[in-house]
Amino acid sequence: MRKRVIRAMIDGLLVVGVGVGGILTASALVGLLFAAAAGAQQIRFTPPRVVLDPSGNMVPSSSDALDAGLTSALWRTVYTTRSIQGAKTVALTDEVAADMTLIAIASLDGLAGVVEYAAIAKDAGDVQTAKGSVSLAAINDTDTEVCTVGLLDAEVSAVSVGTLSCVVGCDADETDAVMLTLDCDTTLTTTSFVGYVRYDLQTLNALTPQ
Repeated sequence: MRKRVIRAMIDGLLVVGVGVGGILTASALVGLLFAAAAGAQQIRFTPPRVVLDPSGNMVPSSSDALDAGLTSALWRTVYTTRSIQGAKTVALTDEVAADMTLIAIASLDGLAGVVEYAAIAKDAGDVQTAKGSVSLAAINDTDTEVCTVGLLDAEVSAVSVGTLSCVVGCDADETDAVMLTLDCDTTLTTTSFVGYVRYDLQTLNALTPQ
């Protein structure tokens, strides 16, 4: 198997070890541990990928750029006392369906999950927000996609004046994929209008935010 040199910066000390397939071998790991035991405050792999900071936080080198696991390599169980999950954003125009996410579906395969969405509309003096969630099911029958969206929870909204409501749509006119859209209607003459979307999928489908 092809070997690679793994480099890590530990408090300015360059630690070098040999990795197999990009994974630290025992000798490389021992080198990192000895350097850390010598009083290191930060571990940073080079080129930058992940930082273990002085507080013990594991931090990606750039926001919204790295994954934990793969569709082919899953973490079995994640234990946490709380979870704060962000959402992808999309610019909205009043009463125009905006493309949110292209979701790939292999031929003779399916898609199932939950879509959570939100929208915030603002003008010079007022603000509105709406939040809802829908169930999503789709199939790809040899590049004939069928997609169904059903309301999971009643949409809720908070407004200082007027109304704001949204509808999630699913466009099946794609190749081996479906496109999720968000169409929101506000009574404001907006200076800012942003949609947010987050997915909880039971199936392993690749997502491409738009």
